[in-house]
Amino acid sequence: PPKLSPQLPSGKGASKGIEAGDWVRIPKTTVVGRVRFTGTTHFSEGDWIGMECDSPVGKNDGAVDGIRYFACEPLCGLFVRPGRVIRLTTHTDELLRNQLHCRLAQATEDRDFMQLRRMLPMATDVSVSVRER
Repeated sequence: PPKLSPQLPSGKGASKGIEAGDWVRIPKTTVVGRVRFTGTTHFSEGDWIGMECDSPVGKNDGAVDGIRYFACEPLCGLFVRPGRVIRLTTHTDELLRNQLHCRLAQATEDRDFMQLRRMLPMATDVSVSVRER
């Protein structure tokens, strides 16, 4: 099993005000996720943001080279530099909520249980329910 990172998710630091728990988006892509880690890593110098993507578009499960920085489903974890993401604001939170709602409804209709399993924790975080529709 991967070792736990000795560094716990940190506060603001050099992360442009982005903290663990914030929703972020990678501009010019459809990649949206929740910040699960901010800080330094063993795999490269400088500050990093570990995000849990809302779909399997990532590269890991929150662990890199056997060191766990956070936990998420396989291929839903992604590490990016702080300057490569934008923090979602109240206005974009509503857009995110609508996007997740549509994805949940589609996954429900398609009976895609793996996708639903990945998305339900995020939907709970932003108070989305499939029953709303």
